[in-house]
Amino acid sequence: MSKFFTDRELETELLRQEEEEPLSDNESEDDEDYVEESEHDTESDLGTSSDDEEVNDASTSNNFYFSKDKNTKWNKKPIKVSGRTRQHNIITHLPGVKGIAKNAKTPHDTFKLYFDEELMNILVLNTNIYILKIRVNYKRVADAQDTDIIELTAFIGLLLMSGVYRAAHLNIEELWDEDGPSIFSLTMSYKLFLFLYLCIRFDNINSRDERKKTVKLAAVREIIDLFEKKFELAYTPAEYTTIDEQLIPFRGRCPFRQYLPNKPKRYGIKVFTLVDSRTFYLLKFEIYAGAQHDGPYKKVNTPFDIVQRLVEQIKGSGRNLTTDNWYSSGVDTCDQLCSNYNVGRRTRRWPLAIFNYFINVSAVNAYIVFKSNTKETIKRRIFLKNLAKSLTLDHILRRGNNNHILRSLRQKIWIYLGTQGINKEQVTNEVDNTRDSKKT
Repeated sequence: MSKFFTDRELETELLRQEEEEPLSDNESEDDEDYVEESEHDTESDLGTSSDDEEVNDASTSNNFYFSKDKNTKWNKKPIKVSGRTRQHNIITHLPGVKGIAKNAKTPHDTFKLYFDEELMNILVLNTNIYILKIRVNYKRVADAQDTDIIELTAFIGLLLMSGVYRAAHLNIEELWDEDGPSIFSLTMSYKLFLFLYLCIRFDNINSRDERKKTVKLAAVREIIDLFEKKFELAYTPAEYTTIDEQLIPFRGRCPFRQYLPNKPKRYGIKVFTLVDSRTFYLLKFEIYAGAQHDGPYKKVNTPFDIVQRLVEQIKGSGRNLTTDNWYSSGVDTCDQLCSNYNVGRRTRRWPLAIFNYFINVSAVNAYIVFKSNTKETIKRRIFLKNLAKSLTLDHILRRGNNNHILRSLRQKIWIYLGTQGINKEQVTNEVDNTRDSKKT
């Protein structure tokens, strides 16, 4: 007989895997600054009060949980119902991985469901537009060259690897030290990594001012639309879903920065999310930007309307929806999974904070798809490590064939590639050398 797990049991089982021993940006956006205290009273497992803990302890010996009003009871186990299942409770779409996502069987392939060529071309195009604009500030053209998909993919790989080493609050330059993880110095110089971190852009900066008249999230609107589509196309939720809010930590200037006193990080950008309660796959999200300008993205932001927009894809499918369940939430667990190996770093650019959030969520979703497709029980930290290595591989190969870098460094590169099962003679003539002249 199959076992029904409570939300808490599912959360404990998944987070158990996370208990492993862990191995300047000076630009600000030209936006007004505003902090709004959220009226949404969210109390989660990550920030419960002592009173909440007492209620929770008192209920553990019974067959139910108390809600935060200390009166409403939630059964720990599904209620046995005799007879036929009602029509509105019959799931009409099978849950799990769907479409082309079923063919993704490696960490690299599952992550590329979201960071695909379409998205990477947008990042490369807009980053190069910005690089062109600031190139005049550099004495040497070689210090501000255009990027490409191979290089930017490797950059994202290093961000993921920095999350594996939980370096969000460390001086990231230490990862390039002699005694640091070799993958960082072999992939690119610290100088190039910092340059890309400062220059990466998600929209055309030359037309942003015009778009901001009607689109408040103009700096990231295009990639928001892409991620919304890609998250939905890859997965169908099971019978239980959860809606709650996440907070992207951010304390810089932002016209829609929020203050949520019940969150571990109290200042940031609020995101409403729909999550599969069993697997914690993030299905849909909506970034709260306050009152929108007149235009295509102006929406009513009442709780009812936000929920209606988030559940649009599962309406009429027989799914169950839970909101604000204080004792445990699939959203809280998804939030915790993102923060455990967070790629984000302190920045004054809110678009970059949002982009880092998308990397974190995509990595979590990719892990869920990978486990579903392969049935492997790989730890998430190992999954992320293998993913980061795969994303950096093409750039390391190209660098190993670049005669303009130190011979000693090229030798280290080929020693590293040898440990990855790659033979120099097999690939020397296949590597793209179009950027050999760039000092990396």
